[in-house]
Amino acid sequence: MGGKGAGNGQAEVLFLRALSAHRQGLFVEAECLYRAALEADPGHADAMHNLGTLLVKAGKLQEALPLLERAAALKPQSSAHRENLANTYRLLGRRRDAAAQYKQALALDPGRVSLLRKTVEILLETRRPDEVEAILTEALARAPRFALGHQLLSLVFFLQDRMDEALAEIEEAIALEPDNAVHYRMLSDIKRFGPGDPHIAAMQELHKHIGQASRYERVCLGFALAKAYTDSGEQDRAFAQLLETNALVRTGMRYDENKIFALFARMKSVFTAQFLRRAQGGDPGNVPIIILGMLRSGTTLSEQILASHPKVKSVGELQLFDEAVRTVLPRFPDGVDDIDAAALKAIAGTYLTSLREFADGAERIIDKFLFNVLHAGLIHMAFPNARFVHLVRDPVDTCLSCFATHFTAGQPYAYDLGELGRYYRAYEDLMAHWHGVFPPGTMLKMRYEELVSDPKGQIVRLLEHCALPWDDACLSFDKQRHFVMSASTAQVRRPIYRSSVGRWRPAAALLRPLIEGLGNLGDIILDVPTTRD
Repeated sequence: MGGKGAGNGQAEVLFLRALSAHRQGLFVEAECLYRAALEADPGHADAMHNLGTLLVKAGKLQEALPLLERAAALKPQSSAHRENLANTYRLLGRRRDAAAQYKQALALDPGRVSLLRKTVEILLETRRPDEVEAILTEALARAPRFALGHQLLSLVFFLQDRMDEALAEIEEAIALEPDNAVHYRMLSDIKRFGPGDPHIAAMQELHKHIGQASRYERVCLGFALAKAYTDSGEQDRAFAQLLETNALVRTGMRYDENKIFALFARMKSVFTAQFLRRAQGGDPGNVPIIILGMLRSGTTLSEQILASHPKVKSVGELQLFDEAVRTVLPRFPDGVDDIDAAALKAIAGTYLTSLREFADGAERIIDKFLFNVLHAGLIHMAFPNARFVHLVRDPVDTCLSCFATHFTAGQPYAYDLGELGRYYRAYEDLMAHWHGVFPPGTMLKMRYEELVSDPKGQIVRLLEHCALPWDDACLSFDKQRHFVMSASTAQVRRPIYRSSVGRWRPAAALLRPLIEGLGNLGDIILDVPTTRD
């Protein structure tokens, strides 16, 4: 909240009363008083700023934005004003504007760690690792023992495949904070552990005393230990650690699978073949390439292959289409039944603008936001000539890979084997629907196992589907050094390999919830006795 601002006496009295109500959580009263202060003094920057923050909290972003913009212009030296303006830009999907304001706020208040984190996050999201490196290098020049700075710099190097530098930075962070579990989580992404590795012993010792740490720290250490045990060949011990750690994650998450499955069913009922044929409008171009598939099914591999083509760039996993839809259908899928050509054209235009913001000059642009599965029908309506690529992988391999992964956000279904199996089955059912209602040639189904066993043949197939000429760079995608932000970052730095096919599996009894969740998609016959009620 702002402090004392300029203005006449009456405005200042009203502002102070509003500020008191705001701090007490009396938001309706505070809003009325801020508005009264602005009536008395329309140039009261702090009243503008604080009213703007209240409106953001109430979800009234478009009303809040001009207030926050003007407040920041009136008080350009206020880090708080710039940060809250940046927060609002980010909520509105205006990432470039958000990044500019975060950077200016950080320049005004370089020692604030929370602001540094936000700035790093948005710059990485907008694919500007060089700027992040410069900011962190400057921060570490001021404070060489700033462990978080070393950890974040390690992440930047990791995302750029500068592994030696990434390892050096995270080891420095561990040396400065040997009891910080988050550092070990980063370390586990970078290095391959072996038997007797001193880092494993350090993590095991930390695990004995981590009971009082935050849930997040315990989760980070749990996944790091599981990865270390897997690397060292202790598979049973790794899976036991995963069971413990995933249960810890799941207890801290809210997830209503019935609501998710109802949403999937809604997509199927609305986006019928007849509805898709009836809808007209949108953009006739073929710029977007939409990659879909379950997490850990090979989507990042296919993305990197395509992104190696000189005519193609990727925007990764940004929610760009969802943001475009919300400008026209704020309560999607409500209202989609009556969508018209003008609405489709507006969605397509907004989406293309966003794509080109992150992939300037590319003829074709990949969108790999996997939850576009909910928007697939609408994407097809907006871009009838867009191409979809659907990656599938052995269901058990896919689900076990998800279970072994600490996702940075969301995916609450991935931390319980039963929920994971049921989600996979519902997801594949929805994908089968899209295959059934889309015109022939719109969506290509690719099996991960075939891609790794016959790379060239499958890459030829992939490029032909996307109407792209052959290019040798697609076969040597691992040498292209793309900036990759994905749970599969480390894997796609390597040439195509087959070791993930038919991955190690625990005893059938431990897999019972997953196999039962998968139903007829599971490929394991449970050989443990059942009980009668």
